[in-house]
Amino acid sequence: MNNLEPHYQARNTTRAKLESARQALDRAQRIEAAATMHVHALEERLAQAEAAQAAQLADAIAAGGPSADFPSAIDDGLASALVSARSDLSIKSKALGSLKRAHAKAQADLAAAERTVVAAVDQIFRDEDITSARQVAHHLDETIRLGKALLHLSIAEEVNGRHPPSEVTEVLARLDLPLIDRHHVAINLMKDGDVLGAAKRSARRAALIAGEYPECNERFATK
Repeated sequence: MNNLEPHYQARNTTRAKLESARQALDRAQRIEAAATMHVHALEERLAQAEAAQAAQLADAIAAGGPSADFPSAIDDGLASALVSARSDLSIKSKALGSLKRAHAKAQADLAAAERTVVAAVDQIFRDEDITSARQVAHHLDETIRLGKALLHLSIAEEVNGRHPPSEVTEVLARLDLPLIDRHHVAINLMKDGDVLGAAKRSARRAALIAGEYPECNERFATK
C-alpha cells in the first residue's frame, strides 16, 4: 500500500499557506482601497481649489484684468499631501501586486498538491489491480500445470482400459471451456459490469482523496 500520509501533510501545508496568502491579500486590498480613496479625496479637494481660483481669475479679468503674472496660488500643503498620497498609493499598489502573485502561486501549489494526492490514490488502485492480476496469473499457471498432468494421466488410464472418475472428467471438461464464459454472464453484468463494485470503488477513491477513509488513519507502510 502506498504511503498517503506525506501527500496529505503536503496538501495540508499548502492549504494553510493559501489561507495565509488569502488573508494577506484581503488586508492588502483593503489598505490599497483606502489609499485610493484618500488620493481621490485629495484630488477632489485640489480640483475644487483650482476651480475656485479659476473663477476668481475670471472675475478679475472681467473687471479689467490683472497683469499676466497674476498669481494663481494653490494651497501648497494640499498639493504636497496629494503628491505624498499618490506615492503612498503607488507603494501599496505594488505591495498588493506582490501579494496577488504570492496568492496565485499558493493556489497553483495547492492544485499541484491535490493532483499528487489523486495520483497517489489512483496508484493504490492500480497496484491492487496488478496484485489481483498476478494472483489470477499464478492460479491459472498452476491450473494449466496440474490440468495438463491430470489430462495426460487420464489418457494413459483410458488407453489401458481404465476410466477416470467422473470428478476428473468433469474438471477436465471445464478446462476445455473458457474459464469465464461470457455467454453465461448475467445480461446486466455484460452491459454495465459490476455497478455496485464500481460504485464502492468510486466512493472509496473519493474518501481516500479527501483523507476520510479508515485506511487513511493507519499510517500506510510503503511497499
